[in-house]
Amino acid sequence: MYSLALNIFVGVVSLLFLYFFSTTKLTIIANRLFPAANTDTSHIYWIYRNKWLIRLTDQKPLISAILLFQYDKLVERIVSQLQSSALQHKNVIQVSCAFGDVTTKIVAECHKQGAGEIVISDIIENELSHVKNKLGDGRQSCTFVREDALHMQHANDSFDVVIMFFLLHELPRKKKHQALKEASRILKPGGKLIIGEFHQPTSLLLKAWGWVYFKTFEPYALQIWKHANPSRLLREDATARWDIKKETCFFDNFQIITAEKS
Repeated sequence: MYSLALNIFVGVVSLLFLYFFSTTKLTIIANRLFPAANTDTSHIYWIYRNKWLIRLTDQKPLISAILLFQYDKLVERIVSQLQSSALQHKNVIQVSCAFGDVTTKIVAECHKQGAGEIVISDIIENELSHVKNKLGDGRQSCTFVREDALHMQHANDSFDVVIMFFLLHELPRKKKHQALKEASRILKPGGKLIIGEFHQPTSLLLKAWGWVYFKTFEPYALQIWKHANPSRLLREDATARWDIKKETCFFDNFQIITAEKS
């Protein structure tokens, strides 16, 4: 019985490894061997493009496990930042859809406070369609925009709050910087940029695990640990000044950044 259970466990883990590797890291390898015509989306993993892969992967237990069962805590901290932002009649945008229920909770909090315009943007149409289904009736008060986070169509100073939840680790360094510059451009003076992301952990075990995980599945994420941490990139941006507050959790493995634009 023990042997059977062990074999089943190893089999499931192996299947999950092959699934995530083939839909993430393999994307980068394939794009290098066969450059895509659309370079704007060449860095995006297949797991975020195909509607069937999106539906298959966007399962709360799976997403929670990937984030070491800290997902709910991270979402709560994002919502907590919104609760302290006095959103009545203010415009809010979530840049890039995210798996799990973070968008549902962001929209619910915006409704509760009587926010003005609520925008959800993503470069992939299938992601927008998927999040619409998750929101149900809540989508009626939202505007869904297909756009690149690096080249957004909104005017300067359009939003009071800009939210990025686990977007930056999926972008190459130059695109991380450009995405933050665009967020700064569309954010009003005095507005808040709220970021949920990975962070370099203090635990040696987590550091080793993270290094292996990122090297295997998401190589752009390791840049977050060093020269492309969002706080550092914001401070390097000469076009705006920021009051940056950062909190970490789970042995510093994750971070929530709240940056107020002055």
